[in-house]
Amino acid sequence: VEQIQKYLASGIIKGLGEASARKLVEAFGDKVFEAFDNEPGKIKKILKISVQSELKFKFNIKIMANLVNPQSDQNYIY
Repeated sequence: VEQIQKYLASGIIKGLGEASARKLVEAFGDKVFEAFDNEPGKIKKILKISVQSELKFKFNIKIMANLVNPQSDQNYIY
């Protein structure tokens, strides 16, 4: 879980910093990435951000996941 928080806070996802990463990990643990798909609106409430910002985070996380694991069985490109 600590590594997930460090990854999220690393700056790789624009606009997602240390405080936001900590809140997400506290709320979802090691299921943070799944939360972007399975918990629509909840991330927006936790981070107190707009729907547009939540969608940007989701899109950027999925792009990065595709770059890290291009053979994934999940199609992250919208």
